[in-house]
Order: sequence, then C-alpha cells, then structure tokens
Amino acid sequence: MKREQLDPYWHRSRVAARIILKARSGRALNARDKRLARAFSEDRFVSNRLVQQGLYYLSPELRTEMYERVQKIARGELAPTPLKHAVGQFD
Repeated sequence: MKREQLDPYWHRSRVAARIILKARSGRALNARDKRLARAFSEDRFVSNRLVQQGLYYLSPELRTEMYERVQKIARGELAPTPLKHAVGQFD
C-alpha cells in the first residue's frame, strides 16, 4: 500500500509497534525512539487497539503468542497483566 493511502494514525501506530518490538527484542532504544514513543503515547488518535493491530501485522509470532495468552486467561490458567508491565518502560 502506498504511503499516501495509509491513514496517518495507522502509520503512527505501526511505527509505535516497531519501537515496541525493538524494545522486546532487547535492543537499546535511541533518543529518537524514546521521543517518538513518548509522543505516540500522548497522541489520542494512536489507540492501544491500533498499536496492537500494528504489532500483529509486523510480527505473526507475537500474534500467536498473544492468542495463546488470551486463551490461557480465558481458561483461568493465567492472570491478566497490565500492558505497561508486559511491554516495559521506554525511559
């Protein structure tokens, strides 16, 4: 899909998802990544749902992992974890 056709909030959410994946992989976040993460977290149009869709779009492995986690929570085998603890802090 051409960039002109992408919804700007969907595009921002995909960038946010890339930053989250970078942090989850253990790579250090540079100043730009931290600045963007902070800006996206304050943008009311970059919703958690859009970021989640971006994560699933960029990482099929994460999609499978999260699906299995949701199934365990539904069966009562696992307690839900707040997103900020699951993803980690950016500072």
